[in-house]
Amino acid sequence: MKLFLKKITIYLLIFLLMNIVIGKFLEVDLKMKARQKCFYPPLRWNEFYSKEKKSLDIIFLGSSHSYRTYNPVIVDSVASIESFNLSSSIQTVATSYYLLVEALKYQNPRIVFLDVFPFTLNYHQLDAINYNFPYIKSSSTKYRMFWNGLNFKEKIQFIVPIYSKRNSFFSSLRFLFFPNYEINTDELYVEDGFVTSLGSLDQNQINDTNPNNWEPTSMTKFHLTHLEKITDLCDINGISLIITRTPTARKVYDNLDDFDRMIHKFADEYSIEYINFDEYAKKQLNFNDFKDVGHLNYQGSKKISIQMGKYILMKLHQ
Repeated sequence: MKLFLKKITIYLLIFLLMNIVIGKFLEVDLKMKARQKCFYPPLRWNEFYSKEKKSLDIIFLGSSHSYRTYNPVIVDSVASIESFNLSSSIQTVATSYYLLVEALKYQNPRIVFLDVFPFTLNYHQLDAINYNFPYIKSSSTKYRMFWNGLNFKEKIQFIVPIYSKRNSFFSSLRFLFFPNYEINTDELYVEDGFVTSLGSLDQNQINDTNPNNWEPTSMTKFHLTHLEKITDLCDINGISLIITRTPTARKVYDNLDDFDRMIHKFADEYSIEYINFDEYAKKQLNFNDFKDVGHLNYQGSKKISIQMGKYILMKLHQ
């Protein structure tokens, strides 16, 4: 029995050591991309923490749809405010809640804009948290993200970087052998959380994409519960919460009516404003304003950011 336990202990220690070593190796990819401003979370969080405390009037939360749409530099120039876009890739509504908890330790915004999209209320938590967890300062926020934001399976996956960072293997290997390798991309982190995209949507992307018909999943209730928590947190802190949805190439995302009805119902129940920029997009945007079927490029983001700035200016002077 003692020999068996000894072997188990040795195998466990070997596994843990391998997990640490391989985990460090897999971080090479993201560190090199961050240096080239192609991996945004560490850049975004470092800049956020560098802001003077309680200096921000507006915080944007949401997924890549948000950080490629709301450009704080343009919004601020129109509305004469200070804003920051704390959105991140695949940021679910539940993740937005924990990011807001962290943000309120440093800032006291007048308005929080939460951008929602079908997957932000359907998607699992692991990827969304992985994009933010390493760069958050507060251990209490990290504790809540891990214990309350992940299910049991995701917790196991999270602490095993061999699994959670497996997609970085080949890129890390490339940077290991070619440390001066430069990534060719049409995207770049600018400032205040915003990422600019210079590409534009072409007809082939539209033809190759099937319409997205939204249906709730087993995760939807989990995220709606956290949407309630965001609402309560804003209410307690005297913050106006406004829900938004960034525009999409409507011919591709063809049937979001059920999703919009669900958000409208929630917004009405809690007396929250819901701004759907698809209505604006029908009149003011064309396919040249999109990077791909779901994201705006710089040209499109400029148009929406100007509109957002005008809206904020009106809202703050009501």
